[in-house]
Order: sequence, then C-alpha cells, then structure tokens
Amino acid sequence: MNGCRQVVVWCVLSWCSGVLHAQENPWRGFRGGEAQGRTGARFHSLNWSAPGGVQWKAPIPGSGVSSPVLTSDRVYLTSSWTSDLAVRKRRWIVLAQAVCAGIALYAWLRRTRLDRRLWAVGLAASLAVILAPVWWPGSERWVNSPIRAAAAGSLQMVGLGVAAAGFLHPRGWRHWLLMASLLAIPLFWLAWGVPAPRAASRTLANALVALVAEAGLIAIATVQLGRLRDMRDAGPRWAVWPLLVAMPLTVMGARLVTTGATDVRAVVAVDRRSGEVVWVREVFDSPRSTQHFYNSAATPTPVVAGDTVFAYFGNAGLVAVDSAGRVLWNNEDLPYRSLFGAGASPVEHDGVLVISSGGPAQPYVAGIQAATGAVLWKNSRRPSKNVDGNNRTPVIVRIKGESCAVIWDVDEVACLSVRTGRELFLYRLQAPLRVGPNTSSIVSGGRALFLADENGAVRLDLDALEKGRDPVKWFSKGPGADCASPVLVNGMLFMVNEDGIASARDAITGKVVWEASLPDGEYFASPVTDGESVLFCNRQGDCAFVDAARPDAVVARNTADGLVMATPAAFDGTIYIRSERRLTAIGRGPQVAGKSR
Repeated sequence: MNGCRQVVVWCVLSWCSGVLHAQENPWRGFRGGEAQGRTGARFHSLNWSAPGGVQWKAPIPGSGVSSPVLTSDRVYLTSSWTSDLAVRKRRWIVLAQAVCAGIALYAWLRRTRLDRRLWAVGLAASLAVILAPVWWPGSERWVNSPIRAAAAGSLQMVGLGVAAAGFLHPRGWRHWLLMASLLAIPLFWLAWGVPAPRAASRTLANALVALVAEAGLIAIATVQLGRLRDMRDAGPRWAVWPLLVAMPLTVMGARLVTTGATDVRAVVAVDRRSGEVVWVREVFDSPRSTQHFYNSAATPTPVVAGDTVFAYFGNAGLVAVDSAGRVLWNNEDLPYRSLFGAGASPVEHDGVLVISSGGPAQPYVAGIQAATGAVLWKNSRRPSKNVDGNNRTPVIVRIKGESCAVIWDVDEVACLSVRTGRELFLYRLQAPLRVGPNTSSIVSGGRALFLADENGAVRLDLDALEKGRDPVKWFSKGPGADCASPVLVNGMLFMVNEDGIASARDAITGKVVWEASLPDGEYFASPVTDGESVLFCNRQGDCAFVDAARPDAVVARNTADGLVMATPAAFDGTIYIRSERRLTAIGRGPQVAGKSR
C-alpha cells in the first residue's frame, strides 16, 4: 500500500512539474513566474565561450543584487547608487578632516618631541578609515553595519587620541582628555544620529561599547606616554586645542562617510533583443538603511504584472512603474525594521501584492492593491529573537478553495489568504524541524512544501496542514541550503549551501541521492533549471551545469563576468545573469518574425 501511495505521489509531482515546464511563461518575479526556479524551454547554450554563447552584455548603472525579471521584450531590474549630494558632502568632510590632521601635525612639529613612529601609526590609521570609503567605494561594505561604523569612528579617535596624548605633560590635562573622550564622543554620535533610527537602541549600544573601549585605550596610551616622554617644552594650550578641533570633525566624518550616505533607488529597463538600456527611472532618494555588507539597497527582486513593474526597497518603500518608465504610485508606509537589510521579494497574485516584512522586532505581512498601492490588509507575525529577522519570499498555493501566501517564519509556517490576509493554517515547527534564520525560500510541488536550511530539508503535506494533522512526511539531515533556495525537478530536490556543497534528495523519501562539491566559492544565488540541467553560480562568477536526471557529475562549467549574487533568470532558452555591474544574456535571443536574433 505504501508503495502504491509513493507511485501516485510521484506521478502527481511529475505531472505538475511537466505542466510547469509546458507553460513557457515569462520569468516575472523572484525565481520565475511560479517562484520555483523552473523554466519551460531548454537552455540554448551550456558552453558560454562557444559561438552562440554570450548574446549581449548591458552595463547597469549603480549596483544591486536583485534578480532580473522578464516580459516578452524587456528585462527589468532594480539598482541603487549614492546620491550626488552625498558624494559632494563626503568630499567636504574628507577635506575638513585632512585640514584637521594637518593642524595636528603642524602642532606636533612645532611644539613636541613625540616619537614619530607612534604618531605616524595613529595618523595613518585615522586617515585610512577616513579615505577608504571615498576612494575605494567597494570598501564601504566593510563599514556599513552599525558595529563596523562604530569601530570605524573609534579607530579614528584612537589614532588621533594616541597622537594627541603626547602633547600632554601635566597629569591634570591627561585626566581632562579622558573625560572629554568619554563625554564628547557619545554626544556627537547622538547628535548626528545612529545608522538606523529603527534600530536605535541596538546600534547605540554597539557604538557605546566601542567608544568605551576606545576611551580605555586613549587613557592607557596617555599614561604610558606621560611616563616615557619628557614633554616639558609643550604647553597645555598646544595639547588641547588640536584635539578639540579634531574630535568633532573625525566623529562626524565617521558617521557621514560610512553610514550617513543617501541612496538613490531606481528601476532599470533593458531591451531583451539588443541589450540596450531603454530607461532608468529614479524612484526613491532616501537615507541608507543598515544592511549586511553583502546586501544592497536594491536586493528584493521586482515583480511584473501586465505592463507594470512593482519594485520593493525595504524601508524606502514600494513603487509601481509602467513600461514607459512612468511612476504610477508609491507607498512609503511599509516600515522594515531589520539590522541587515531587506531581502524578501514581493509576489503578485490576482491583483494583490504580498510583502513580507520579517524584521526581528515587529514583523508583518501586508497585502497591497496592485492598482493603487493601498494597503488592503496587514497581518502581524510573532517577533523573532534572531537579529536578522526573516527574508524568505512567500509562495502562492491553493488551500480551502482560496489562494494563499505561504509564509515561512523562523519557527512556524503559515498560510494567509491573498484576498483578506486571514490565516488559513499555522504549523509550529518543533526541533529538529525548527530551522535557522537563513533566507532559503519554500519550494512547492504538487501538494507538498519543501523547507531547507543548513542542516537538511523537511517535506510537509499541504492536505494535512489544511486539515490540522501532522504534515511531516520526512525530515532529512545532511547538506542543505543557506541563502540559495532549492529547486524541484525530476522528482528530486536540488540545493546548495553557502560553501558550495550541492545535493539532491528524492522528493518522495527524502533520501540523499547525490552530493558533490561545486567550484570553490560562496553560493548565494538560487539554482535554476530547464528540466534537463540545473545551473549553480557562486559569488565569484563560477557557474556549473549538473544533469537533472543523473546528477553524478558537472556537465559544463563557465565563468560569468563579475561577482554574482543574484539568482539568474531564464526564458525562451536564454539565461540572464546579473553580476555586480552588468547584465549578460546567454543563448539565442527572442524569436522575431520566425527567426532568431
């Protein structure tokens, strides 16, 4: 009996997979029209260096890690860049800090006998943190979190503080320096705001910890220098005023250069046939939110419905743009409270956009009317103890005769009616099914849901969830998924973890049927499939094709142009890969008048 039941389920899964493959719908959202990472036409080219491989490359203004979405003649994606005003502000800050450092250096040359090597180390450390985010924009990622921003400001103050300590001879002045460090620096951090107003208490705590440590270092350096150096020729006024000038400029610079930037968010349209950028529409110009250094201000993938593109930018808001680049509406009343930035993409169904705001403090799911941008409903979720919240994109299924969005929180799975937001079922995940705070999204196939994290995968039965019964069909430990969402093809669940360990599980039994190490690198992009092969790409741009029927070896390897973190898109046999600065089309272009271009 069990064997017959497995055969029936296998047939259902295979039939559903075949139906999806037969329907060659445009790749209109995250992981395709069905949000499952599957396309219906065979990939045209597995060897990208051969003739007919790369069709075109389009430079994309700004940067982002959102995936491309497709219509019959366009490719849409989102991007972001630092606003011109913020760039000009940085230049003035750097100039002011350079003048500040010059004043301190002049005072040292004229009035002190401080060890030049110690001064050089302190000054170099300060200037390195000041200049790096300006002259090497990529280094901004390392100071874009609250902890790194606090460390950056503190490092500058340590450098200047250690250098200025040599100016001080009377012990009383050293005490005043310590008090100034403890009182003035936190006041400047408060006066100029913390990197994320929505996470003020946590950010301020990180800043204060770093600043207290810094004050201790300055105190130690001051005492040691006072003992080792004879500074009888230095007067108190030369000791204090360079530091008083340096302190506010340094701290303000650390705030504004590293985390006080303003980002422009934009939607970009590219012609599918030629690769030419048709238009770039700037939709938001607002302060940068805190984010993981691998994240961006343009991470959620847009979704297309008809001729309208809907783009979500986390705390900046949600916007609708038509095919001509005109803004139809925007909604800036969708707060996203997270430390590492937004990652979940919107989904559209029956004229409703579903937005999952899974921040750790006040998570919610909202239904937005696609025609107007009005909030139809908002469903509050349980707060999470994980600091990074939940960034999993919902999937749409049918339950109790209704279309519902399946939401996978850290410790529960729920289904919310797309029309009303009413909760149709809720299942609490228990250990060992309770998975970690990764961003791998749900995979659906037939009447099954597949959840994967770094420790393995779980299969849940939709019918059992609907009736309130135990839905767990199997739990399979072993290599799983981190950020990359799995893909279901040929009755097997393919996945890859961040370290490049790929695996495939039998969808019926959960047994691991294949496991292999892919090219070295970090894997964030989700795999995609055409039913015959599965494409995996790592951040370094190394891409591998694996046979979907017999996954015993890599059948082709290629290299993309630049860093790849976005999930590829595929339609009509062409693969579209978004790297750090460009979009590449691989394979023949769309059919025009019966011919391929």
